[in-house]
Amino acid sequence: MSQKKQTPEERFLIELDRQSRQHGDRASFDPFKIGALLGYKEISVRQTVKSLSQANLIQKHGDDSISMTPRGRQVVQDT
Repeated sequence: MSQKKQTPEERFLIELDRQSRQHGDRASFDPFKIGALLGYKEISVRQTVKSLSQANLIQKHGDDSISMTPRGRQVVQDT
């Protein structure tokens, strides 16, 4: 059985969740550092953050800080 390939947004959200669990659930993170861990370019990070925040899966705190929302955590747990 083949496994569904993850989208860039899913990979970003999963990595953000992993970092969040390591550093505390209420921690904020630099989205560009998360993107760098995944090999994303700056423009890809900006688009991914925009998409995920519009879907209420992450919360932006200015241009250089994001955190998971409860809905984002639920999506990661369901994958």
